Amino acid sequence: MLDRTAHPNTRIMLEAWRRMEQAPMLGLSPTTRSGEPTALIRNIFVLREAGPKSWTFRTAGEALADYFGKSVCDEDFMDLWMGADRNLASSVIGAVTAEASPGIIRARGETLLGKILNVEIALAPLPGPINAPRRILGHYQPLGGETLANGPLWRHTISEIRAPQRTVKRPHLRLVSSND
Repeated sequence: MLDRTAHPNTRIMLEAWRRMEQAPMLGLSPTTRSGEPTALIRNIFVLREAGPKSWTFRTAGEALADYFGKSVCDEDFMDLWMGADRNLASSVIGAVTAEASPGIIRARGETLLGKILNVEIALAPLPGPINAPRRILGHYQPLGGETLANGPLWRHTISEIRAPQRTVKRPHLRLVSSND
């Protein structure tokens, strides 16, 4: 399964997304089942499709401003990536929206001084009205690495992708026999 080796906060986010799919009125809860507050909400963001291969941050938790040294609202998510990684990130988003299933990107965030922070980015599609821009619920989870006291993250390098689970569609074959 997609989220077995994911960070515990990522698993909580994916479970909340599954619950939202089953009962949309419940939404995301900022607490775990035990009622204890989590860091989950600080790392949540929503992307909105802004054009071909352009996904802007519609909303973002305050932890993302800490990681990037600025508010990322209305910034392009694709600007986090360079070169071939931009195409990989775009492919993951395309797969997430096409399959209506979550995907995970593991990456290394880097500061201008070369400090590295390993991160896990979960992406899950959000339902919306027809003809409205598509949206994606995201969670940005640091996994450890060097401290970011020397500056904000400015680029990311993809180290692993966990693609959305594909639904297997059975062929529509029908066997007909005739004794004529």
